[in-house]
Amino acid sequence: MKGREFTKAIEGLDLSQVEAARLFGTYPSTVRRWVSGDISVPWPVYLVLWLVEEHQLNIWDLPRKPTRAEQERLDMEYLSEIVGDGPVAFTRRRPPEQN
Repeated sequence: MKGREFTKAIEGLDLSQVEAARLFGTYPSTVRRWVSGDISVPWPVYLVLWLVEEHQLNIWDLPRKPTRAEQERLDMEYLSEIVGDGPVAFTRRRPPEQN
């Protein structure tokens, strides 16, 4: 997929470059490089755009990549389930003092 095709695809979905970056879990600068043709649009991005168009999917119904804070919360919830007995908290311990 070339930059021009990518631009037409996201414009057809009424997405800004920033919204496309959020959708694909990348930086806006990366999307700008896709648009300009500096780097190739990755196959998974092309595939998602094709599937959305081919199957008339609502782009806003697609799962998005969680933010770092959301992922950390999800990881902690998962770890709490594994360990059981409620939430897990981690603290930094100081190394033992050396004499």
